Amino acid sequence: MGKRNRPKQLDDNVVVTGTQKDDIQNGWDNSTDGDDRNMARTPKIESDLNQRPTGDGFKLLNFANENGISCQKYLMAVSDLKSNVRYEELSAFQDFVINPSKERLDQQAAVFASNVMIQGADAYKVLGRRKPTDQIQAYSDMFIYSYMKAIYGIKAHKERGAYLKSPVFRGHAYLYRLCVEGGTIYTEGNSPSFHRQIIVTNENLRKIISIFDDYIIGIVAKNNLGMDGNLIIPVMENVLNRASLGYFRLKGDSQFMVLSNSDSFVHSTLLSPATNPLGNCFYDPTGAELYVSINGKTNLKDFSFIINKALFVTFESYRDSFTEDSLSPPKFMSSIEVGSNDNLILDEVKFITGVNCISAPNGSYEEHFYPRPSNNLTNPYNREDFGNNPDYFLRSTRTPLQGERPNRDEQPIR
Repeated sequence: MGKRNRPKQLDDNVVVTGTQKDDIQNGWDNSTDGDDRNMARTPKIESDLNQRPTGDGFKLLNFANENGISCQKYLMAVSDLKSNVRYEELSAFQDFVINPSKERLDQQAAVFASNVMIQGADAYKVLGRRKPTDQIQAYSDMFIYSYMKAIYGIKAHKERGAYLKSPVFRGHAYLYRLCVEGGTIYTEGNSPSFHRQIIVTNENLRKIISIFDDYIIGIVAKNNLGMDGNLIIPVMENVLNRASLGYFRLKGDSQFMVLSNSDSFVHSTLLSPATNPLGNCFYDPTGAELYVSINGKTNLKDFSFIINKALFVTFESYRDSFTEDSLSPPKFMSSIEVGSNDNLILDEVKFITGVNCISAPNGSYEEHFYPRPSNNLTNPYNREDFGNNPDYFLRSTRTPLQGERPNRDEQPIR
């Protein structure tokens, strides 16, 4: 075996190898993310939970604004043909919304839970889950909870100016920041200007939150909103916090990417107009087609593209100097039918959570791979996780729970 490059210390928190150092200027090295790095940390008492050091096993990410480049080339070509207007006087405006699909959100959660278990994460030590099926479902709940926190965080910021200062997965933190930061204007030299933004309306937020009503954790959420509107469910908060500290052991170079404070997350290449990848690809309003900026660099598995698909970025409107408000996607984007067999979900989950996913969503998963549905009130962990509220827990038999003594006079809890 050849000698490894000796790590070179950049600061007290970030260590990269010699071969990585040259890429850091335009890459993603965790050092530009504010106070909270996008990586799980190793617990101080490693022997307690049999953990390995997490290190920086996630590859550098080079973001690119291919959408803006494609738009500018399109406008300049049309201008050459139809007008004598100077390029710098041309402009285009593109709006997006977040429009998650319940089915695809379920698949993301299932892929995450499946791959975490495959890679050896033992939830029993943290969650007290004895059966593998219960552990799997706990991880699925964990994924949905992080997404819910980001959505409620966006809502809290819009309505009350509050900030999300508690743990979520890295990709969900990206979503939060994209919505909170607002739009960007991309210009380069004497080229046309290109305006992009995610539209966040009360109606859109209500539509997203209504999806959560299909999960028990979504029902619980409505009773666990803080004074500022942010979501805190203690048992789930504990799990995400432990993930951010490295309390879950994963095989290989996988590690949970959890930010403990999304408000301090300042990723320069994500938020800069020149490299912000918003709109490199996006869903059409029906979710049946994916529009992609096709050029010589296009690779949907690159994070500059998959970020949009993973976060359900969806077309809303487009207009430019030559067209009025339009409900049709711009002509410089190419459409691809999504279909039911969508293996890109593996890359989406990897982008969001940091977990390298190898288990493909072939068909439907068994029931326990999905978050606990709102109609499954007999799950014995509901009461343990969410308390005795009958909205979360319903036992229709007299069979005692594990550790309880039988009581002949016990009545169903409703």
